[in-house]
Amino acid sequence: MLDAAAGTHDSSAARLQKLVEANHAIVAELTLDDLLRRVVRSAREVAGAQYAALGVFSVEGLLEQFIHCGMDDQTVAAIGELPKGRGLIGALLDHPEPIRLPAVADDHRSAGVPEGHPPMGAFLGVPIRSASTAYGNLYLANGVGRPEFSPEDQNLVTALAATASIAIENARLHGQSQRRQDWLRASAQVSHRLLASADEGPVLAEIAGSVRRLTEADAVAILLPAPDDPGQLVMEVVDGLGAEGLKGLRVDLQGSQVQQVLVEERGRVLAGFQQRIDAIAELRSLPPLRHVVALPLQGAGRRRGAIIAVRMGDVPFSPTDLELAEGFVSQAGLALELADARSDHHKLAMLEDRARIARELHDHVVQKLFAAGLTLQGTATMVGDPDLRRRLTGAIDNLDDTIRTIRTSIFELQEPNLPGASVRGRVMQVLGEMTPVLGFAPLLSFEGPLDTVVDEQLGSEVEAVLRESLTNAAKHAGATAVTVDLVTTGRTLTMTVSDDGVGLRPSARRSGLSNLRFRAERRGGRLELDRGPAGGLLLRWSIPLPG
Repeated sequence: MLDAAAGTHDSSAARLQKLVEANHAIVAELTLDDLLRRVVRSAREVAGAQYAALGVFSVEGLLEQFIHCGMDDQTVAAIGELPKGRGLIGALLDHPEPIRLPAVADDHRSAGVPEGHPPMGAFLGVPIRSASTAYGNLYLANGVGRPEFSPEDQNLVTALAATASIAIENARLHGQSQRRQDWLRASAQVSHRLLASADEGPVLAEIAGSVRRLTEADAVAILLPAPDDPGQLVMEVVDGLGAEGLKGLRVDLQGSQVQQVLVEERGRVLAGFQQRIDAIAELRSLPPLRHVVALPLQGAGRRRGAIIAVRMGDVPFSPTDLELAEGFVSQAGLALELADARSDHHKLAMLEDRARIARELHDHVVQKLFAAGLTLQGTATMVGDPDLRRRLTGAIDNLDDTIRTIRTSIFELQEPNLPGASVRGRVMQVLGEMTPVLGFAPLLSFEGPLDTVVDEQLGSEVEAVLRESLTNAAKHAGATAVTVDLVTTGRTLTMTVSDDGVGLRPSARRSGLSNLRFRAERRGGRLELDRGPAGGLLLRWSIPLPG
């Protein structure tokens, strides 16, 4: 009897030693996946079971993973789908208290075993939980060398489960910390790329790639507003499965869940998204989108678009996935906004510098050249030598060419008109600029649907032709009145500039007029010069309109 007691004591001591070693191994693991597999193996060894499994709960309390050991790959393949929480597994989910049975089949809660599953006799189920959180359940079947599990087996596995609950919590916290660091690194990298490059395209691709990698999504798409339709979003960047051929695909925004995400300015899991995808022919070939989240991509007070991440597998996006991705996308949106602000500041500084150069050219260089030209003109009238007078006249002409070139540069340096400005507005702006040069305000008239038929590019041409014509009148005509008529019939556009000056002198240089003629002829039009009604020059610039 004493020998038997001593044998039992030695056996218990050995099993306690196994428990201590298992606990040490469990608490040493920080990677969650490795830890869960270690817990299953340790429980099987401590309890002396043929089969062991661990059902892991999601944050929402649902059965998320099922990890097992003791069965070979062929048996696992024959079983097929893993348990979903019915029978005794469901009983532990509903009532997290240890269950110990001599025979599974004899219990009324048993739902049997799947086809291909090895026979199960004895059963031991133990929950893994802390005071406030349920992490999962351990399931053991078929004691090795004995018909059922003992109370000692239950106590040992319960002690192991207590250690496992602490280790799982630590591993989850460690994993969350690592994930946050990964998201922060990705955010810093995006910000760095934006500061280093003015091109937004590669940065958007990096944002999509980071979201896909860090959320473990199968595909991620960045949707931006369509430039020609505010009611649609365009897939500008697609990363992952199905990326080929999806770039440029348009999605209606009105009434969609994505619109709700943009309005609410927070990410959300999308329901019924697969049905909407099935309605888009280009997406029907994709595997089923099991889980979808949408995130708003925006800066300070500006909606840029949305980011959609999808998973095709069984594992849904967790609230932590959504929270971390939302924080990253928010930081990325701010980084894009800061990059835009930096670009705008750079453009403003460049425009201010161009304006300063234009002012200096106009106020100093042009005025000095103009004064030098007047001096040479006066000198030429006092020179009797024809050859010297001809050389002076040539120098004056060169000065005129130089002044004309500088004036053109000044006009190009000045801030351009806003896109979409009407041709009438442009013409009136030019007249306003030229009034001080002429010494009087020209008379102006419009006829026909100018703002309808004259596009942005042609409007710039009209502006340049008018400025050149008025500059010629100011410099050479000696006029006291100028009339400008801009007329379109819908098929042609005609600009007429007439003055009461000296008219076109045969000896006058024609370089400025040649430029106007070239502008007309390259559009299939012509330049006509005639005597004006007031005795001066009448300049008619006419071109056909497209369509």
